[in-house]
Amino acid sequence: MPESYLPFNKLHFAEITDLDPDSLKQSADFARNEGRDAEAKFKHSTALNFIAKSLGIKGGWAGYKKEYSESIKPFMEKHRLTKRQDILKHAWDDRFYHFYPEQISGRLFYSGRPFPDKIFIGDGFNYWDLLGLAMKHPDMHVETLFGEQVPAFDQHQPPATFVIKMHGGKCSFHDALYHANYLGDQYCDPTSEPPVACLYRLDDEHRIALEKAGEILSTLIRCTTAGWAEVIPYNNNLVFLRLADGRYDFFYKNMRAKKFAKNPYLPYLRDKDISKKSRSDEFSLWSYFQYDGWKEQDEHNANNMCLGTVSEPSNRVEYTGEEFLKEYLIKKGRFRPAIQHASPRGGYHYQKDGNGGLCFTDLITVGQFAKFLDYNEGYARHRASLKDVGRFVGPEFEAADLPAAVTWYDALAYASWRRGVEKLPLKLLDPEHFLVLADGLKSLAPDRDEVISLRHSIYTDRHFTFYSPENDAYEPETGKRPDYMSEEVFNRWTLRYNQKPLPQEISPAGLKVVRSPWFSEWLSPKEQAINAWGLCPPCDITFAGEYRGNPAHGPFHPSSDGKYKSMKIGFRLCYQVAENGGQV
Repeated sequence: MPESYLPFNKLHFAEITDLDPDSLKQSADFARNEGRDAEAKFKHSTALNFIAKSLGIKGGWAGYKKEYSESIKPFMEKHRLTKRQDILKHAWDDRFYHFYPEQISGRLFYSGRPFPDKIFIGDGFNYWDLLGLAMKHPDMHVETLFGEQVPAFDQHQPPATFVIKMHGGKCSFHDALYHANYLGDQYCDPTSEPPVACLYRLDDEHRIALEKAGEILSTLIRCTTAGWAEVIPYNNNLVFLRLADGRYDFFYKNMRAKKFAKNPYLPYLRDKDISKKSRSDEFSLWSYFQYDGWKEQDEHNANNMCLGTVSEPSNRVEYTGEEFLKEYLIKKGRFRPAIQHASPRGGYHYQKDGNGGLCFTDLITVGQFAKFLDYNEGYARHRASLKDVGRFVGPEFEAADLPAAVTWYDALAYASWRRGVEKLPLKLLDPEHFLVLADGLKSLAPDRDEVISLRHSIYTDRHFTFYSPENDAYEPETGKRPDYMSEEVFNRWTLRYNQKPLPQEISPAGLKVVRSPWFSEWLSPKEQAINAWGLCPPCDITFAGEYRGNPAHGPFHPSSDGKYKSMKIGFRLCYQVAENGGQV
């Protein structure tokens, strides 16, 4: 059966399996047990009433039971809704692209447009069917990428080798992918909006070409009855989609396709290793439970805003993600991050800014992290049981005052533990905080010519040495990486600091950094790290000037401590101080 989930106002959610009263009672049980916040309880009747209201039924649970028997059930019989099925599962059954429940729900309930009579979901339809329709259309013809007319296509060939042409425009496989959305009405009937492509930073020539591709796609989709579903609204919160053979599914307002991940860090962190207030994904939590809007449209607007234009491109990684959406919604005033403050304390550096200030630590040391492991033997055992995580190089091999090299998960667990010990809202540095604190740092992002001139010494003087399981150093003079070996064997090697003093520098704001392209720091967004040159770990350092200050450009695996790139990744903690310098 299809899975769908309904978020409540707080950290509770219910799995909606069907619309009959018995199924919704099970949904309420789910919400009170598996789908509830561990720190809050609520009544079974409260869950039932909320579900009924969310489906657009008045009168609470009593009203729903009456309406189901007297109205919903007869309505389903009248419209021949005979067999419920996940009708999106086999949409575009060649797997080239796929529609999701939130896309349907967003278009129906949040677009502000009237419900269409029909909506194309692609059930039983594939890209080869699209090419077949094009070959039969009087105004279209199909060519190969080399301009050769295709009298009959071979389905063993990749679909991207064919192009559909009409009236001076063309639509390729990739053009169709860019139009796999409900932002335009290319998949709705009747249509009120032109097709929209999800491709960004376009010049006029490419924008016009994509518009023509969308018109071709929209024309072809209307040449078939396959893949279309009839839209049957029950009310403004509940809509049925019915295929020609009677198979159907229902969609409701604020629908979620996946259950909320209470611990998104499994298996690396257990529930006890991370507190709710220490989660680094506040926006993910908000967007699941509190977001109210057309997410597909907001994501499209966010990408346009963050990626810039052809004439003024943004130096940002080109992928759609929550960071772009978060930035967009903050700018629009729809998402306001919850900022926790505390007063300045000893042992922390303090930097004042327009919103108060920031307290931050030096890089957490080997000795400090070893103390954390001593106090948390369970975490140390759990960490040792993970197969794809390298072992921590402890004080038996490295001086206690050197920066600890850990995984992003280790840094999060340490922050959660120390947050509880010191009663401070500690977290990892945000990218913006790092760049502000490093302002004026001479070693930050040298230009490309400077890096190339220093390339030899940069690649040979890494300040770290690989040691074999037998404790033998591998070419300690150069710090060279060992020859290729299996991952299992490589995991038994360690990367340790050598005897040379680490090159360090302190910014005017008091940020003490390791001045080396082979040492980085974890930041609060998952998979992001940055070093004193403004680079993320996987970047080729010869492109330092191009990727300055953009840690999102090359995500680094959060379960690594940098060893597989012959480097180390440390971290530091921070917390914000209110404008008056006191607790708020």
